[in-house]
Amino acid sequence: MNAKMQLAKLGAKGQFVIPNALREALKLEAGDVVTVQLDGARLILERRKTVIVNLLGKYAAPNPTPAFPAKPLALEGGESRGV
Repeated sequence: MNAKMQLAKLGAKGQFVIPNALREALKLEAGDVVTVQLDGARLILERRKTVIVNLLGKYAAPNPTPAFPAKPLALEGGESRGV
């Protein structure tokens, strides 16, 4: 079997161990959080960080407007004040 398909045995408590080759391929370490989705008869496991990064990229504003002006604000009398 290759790193893309491995066997895992389901224990009495519904737990299984992700084979080492797959953990290494996904860069999973002890304590990492994964998302689990049901897709028909398949389970999809993804690193939580990957899901968040994908969502941020998908929904990020293409040209975010800065919260503060880039140039100093002009005051009366021609003075400027740095922000």
